[in-house]
Amino acid sequence: MIQKIRAIVLHHIKYGDTSIIVHLYTDLYGRQSVIVKGARGQRKNRKISLYHPLALLDMELYYKENRDLQQIREAHPIVPLQGIMSDPIKNSVSLFLAEVLYRCIRENESNPPLFDYLLNSIQLYDIIDEGASLFHLHFLANLTRFLGFRPNLPNTEGDYWLNLETGSFSITRPIHNMRMDPELSRYLIQLMKTPGDQLGALTITRVKRNLLIEKLLDFYSLHLEGMGEIKSFKVLKAVFG
Repeated sequence: MIQKIRAIVLHHIKYGDTSIIVHLYTDLYGRQSVIVKGARGQRKNRKISLYHPLALLDMELYYKENRDLQQIREAHPIVPLQGIMSDPIKNSVSLFLAEVLYRCIRENESNPPLFDYLLNSIQLYDIIDEGASLFHLHFLANLTRFLGFRPNLPNTEGDYWLNLETGSFSITRPIHNMRMDPELSRYLIQLMKTPGDQLGALTITRVKRNLLIEKLLDFYSLHLEGMGEIKSFKVLKAVFG
């Protein structure tokens, strides 16, 4: 059956001499893997450029249920992500976020709210300038809502600790180390309340951004079994210094 889908590229690996296997998150079938034949061939060396991390694609698949590797009939960009592809920092952030998504999204089922969140967020990141250095924090903080472990935000202002194990804010410091201190918790609350196109209104220092992303990755690891190490995090830390 030929099926038209929209897809987000999470990861690709070499397959054989000239082909690649691409792991996708799709609007109709959740996570899927496809084989792209000849993607690395000399005459078709541009084909592989379609499948960069977080690429947004319109595709036609020869779809067959329960098949491990779907086959592509046609693929082209929904929108070209010129900002992400031309900016080395955005490119590195996209590599990092794609790896996180590759490790934490596993369901082979449609989830329209999650797909729309990813699609809209990626397109926004491609064009924003102000607040771009906070985007990965905003993205991961709000992605928790779709993955099922979003912290319940406090109703009143105050100095709150976030217990990473329970995902709850409290004025009492947790006795273990899996926690965010009140300053980082306040930044997290701001990120979760601020629309993505208004991140320029927030100010978080480089040091605090690095601490916050480390705590967010701890949070993900606690709530997603088998997530493992995010290897591109080292690249991200080098980019943001």
